[in-house]
Amino acid sequence: MKISGESQVIASRYAKALFQVVLEKKEDSERIDRELRDVSAVLEANPELDRALGSPAVVSSKRVAIVEQVFGKKKLSRTTMNLLGVMTAKERMPILPMVRTAYRRQVDEHEKVENAEVVSSYALSKKEEKALIGRLSEITGKTVRAEFRTDPELVGGLIIKIGNLIYDSSVTTQLARLKERLLSTH
Repeated sequence: MKISGESQVIASRYAKALFQVVLEKKEDSERIDRELRDVSAVLEANPELDRALGSPAVVSSKRVAIVEQVFGKKKLSRTTMNLLGVMTAKERMPILPMVRTAYRRQVDEHEKVENAEVVSSYALSKKEEKALIGRLSEITGKTVRAEFRTDPELVGGLIIKIGNLIYDSSVTTQLARLKERLLSTH
C-alpha cells in the first residue's frame, strides 16, 4: 500500500472512530496508545510480518488469523484487537503508525494537552524545565507536555515550538535579525 495524503485522511478516520469507541466504553486511552505503540514496534522490527499484513496477495482471512496468532497472546484490549482485525482485513496495517499519531492527537485534544518542543543552548535544570512548562501552560490554558533538547549551535536563549507556533528568543536569531537591519540601512 502506498502511503499518501489519502492515507493520512484514512488514518485520521480510523483514529477518530477508535477514540469514540474508547470514550463510549470508558476505556483507558493511555493503554490503547501504549498498545498501538507496541504493535507498531513489533511490525517495525519484523518487516516480513508488516508486509504480509498489508499485502493483497495474502488472503484477508489469513492476515486476520496471523494478527490473532501474533498479537492475541500479548493481552491486548479487545478494542485494539478489533482495530487490528479491521485494518488487517482492509489492507490498512501499513498506516498503523499514522493511526497512532492521529489517535494521540485526539486524546491530547480531548484532555487539553499541548505538546511543546524546547531547544536550548544548554541542558535546563529540572527546576527550569518545570517553571517553563508552568509558564507555557498559563499562556496556552492547557497542560503542556514538553520535550527538551539542546543545540550547541545556539549561543543562548530558547526556541519553543508549541502547536503551530514557534517562539524564537535565541541569541543566534537575534544576531541574524540585527545583521539584517544593519545591512538594510545601507
